[in-house]
Amino acid sequence: MLSGCQSPRLGTHDYRLGLRSSGLGSLRHWQPTVFVSEHAKRKELRRFILRASAKQTNSEDDDKNKAPTSLADWLRGTLTGARKGSDVAELQKRALEAVTPVLTKEELAARSWPNWFCLPLSHIGSAGLSIRPTVLNEVVEGQVWSLEQPFGAANIVVNIRMTLVKLRGGGLWIHSSIPVTPECLQLVQAITEVHGPVRYIVLPTYAVEHKVGIGELSRAFPEAEVWVPRRIWSYPINIDVLQSWGPLAVTPGTLRVLDDDVDPPWGREQIDFHILELPLKGAGGPFIEVAFYHSESRLLLVSDTLVCPPSTPPPCTLLDPSPLLLTERLDGEVELRTGPDAVINGWKKNALLALYLRPDAVQVEADGSFSWSGWEEAFDAIEHQVFVPPILANLILNRYPQKVLEWADRVGRWEFTHVLAAHFEGMTSITPEEFVEVFSFLRETNSGEHSRSNISVDSDQLTLLKQIDKFLSESGLAESKR
Repeated sequence: MLSGCQSPRLGTHDYRLGLRSSGLGSLRHWQPTVFVSEHAKRKELRRFILRASAKQTNSEDDDKNKAPTSLADWLRGTLTGARKGSDVAELQKRALEAVTPVLTKEELAARSWPNWFCLPLSHIGSAGLSIRPTVLNEVVEGQVWSLEQPFGAANIVVNIRMTLVKLRGGGLWIHSSIPVTPECLQLVQAITEVHGPVRYIVLPTYAVEHKVGIGELSRAFPEAEVWVPRRIWSYPINIDVLQSWGPLAVTPGTLRVLDDDVDPPWGREQIDFHILELPLKGAGGPFIEVAFYHSESRLLLVSDTLVCPPSTPPPCTLLDPSPLLLTERLDGEVELRTGPDAVINGWKKNALLALYLRPDAVQVEADGSFSWSGWEEAFDAIEHQVFVPPILANLILNRYPQKVLEWADRVGRWEFTHVLAAHFEGMTSITPEEFVEVFSFLRETNSGEHSRSNISVDSDQLTLLKQIDKFLSESGLAESKR
């Protein structure tokens, strides 16, 4: 619960819908969710999965000839269909329908993101690419909250997180952004009613998925200042999206530049920051990651430089578990399974695919067939571990080790006790010394070997990433390693 919150908008939770309905059938009556303790999350997780699994037994009366109603439906049918066609594909289709939540028009409207074309990457769910359900978590009681949505492509899905911090003088400071749906906006407004207005919105990275909602957020809270790194850019067309036209445009006159020598109005003694900027050859702009330190909660905020995969799926991915069930299959022709074990196993395979692109635990044949082997051990090696995502470690950060290490050392001077990243696990325990150690793979001994083993670069799941790294270096498409 939100500390001291008396707002009637904040109610009990339901992972299936993410809403508490008054039963009046109108959008103005639905009420957003607040998820409470970790124990409650896990308990509700199992209840939800069991409930969804039980629905499969009632699927015999489903309409077998139902035509696809959206591009997502068509894609889902394509991805779930086996090469042999017919029987297995039909079983998988019916299994997906059994676990897919049926939302009312009001619930669909609450979760709909009209500017979905700015970031059409989305998992293949039941309602199309525009649906972005939002889950609210209280990270630090009365001080820090996160809003999470599912994010991914095809049947690979993880979570993406926006963080709200209460300022000492009242009001909110927002880290990163997610698509601003009516549901998302009402959740933010519920917090502002208790803790004051949104005063600052911060863009901490160059990555497109973290900035697509910044214009909408700015226009929803037009008095808030928008702070962005000096050399922010866009891809594939490098235009000044934040000050120009379209959905990303912020409220005129609110844009401010975040630089290492700037003392922003919220005060660096309250929320300090250090900027990591690395050239990206041929990309149109640099890799940018800004680390923030909230001194009152002793919380470190990062976007993409750290991850910590949890053992169970993030709650927002359970609102439509079909992508997890698709990934859980042992190969393309195995009947789709449902139930708690299938969802959790699907999540673990999802995590491996998201982190390694194509981990060695999945074998893809020339004819497109695939199979999994050794994925349990591969996930066990990273479960609840804090590390640099292998894609960053092996393709970007390894090209500028000294700059990254200097940035890590500066961040390591803060006195944080926990870290909150933009993906995967929520607040995770970490010391400054442990944070610096995470980047130890960039320190080499005289023999040219890494100073110590690190799962970011020493995993046995890295064959594809190593091949990409070699190709980028040899082709000149990326900077040579330094």
